[in-house]
Amino acid sequence: KIVVTVACGDAQSLAMTLDGEVYGWGCYKDKEGKKWFDADGAGKIKRQQDEPMKINGLGNPRVSEIVCCASSNAALLEDGTVRTWGIGEAGELARPVGTMKPSPNAEYDHALILREHLTPQAPVLKSGARA
Repeated sequence: KIVVTVACGDAQSLAMTLDGEVYGWGCYKDKEGKKWFDADGAGKIKRQQDEPMKINGLGNPRVSEIVCCASSNAALLEDGTVRTWGIGEAGELARPVGTMKPSPNAEYDHALILREHLTPQAPVLKSGARA
C-alpha cells in the first residue's frame, strides 16, 4: 500500500492510501481520559490500537481527504460527502450521539459507543439533511 496522507489528533493517527483506504492507530480519549478505538465488536473498543488497522464503514465512493481533531476524525469522500467518527461528547461529530454513560456512576454503554461514536457516519446539517 502507498500512503499519500497522514493526519494526527491528540492520541490517534490516520493514514490514507493511494486507493482511498484509511488506517488508524492510537486511541480516542473521552472526558475521563479513558481510551477507545474502532473495533469489530463492542467488547473490544475500550483500548489503544498499537498497530495500524483498516477503518471500516467509510464505504463507497472512496475517501479523498482525512483530518483528525482531538479525539475525532472526518473523511471527505470523492462525491463530496463527509463521514465523522471518534469520541463526540461535545458535538465534535456534527450529529446526534447518545451519552456514553447513562449516569455518572453507571457502566459505559459499549454497544452505543461503537454504534454512535466509533462507526463512521454522515454529519447532520441544521436542516436535518445529511452532509
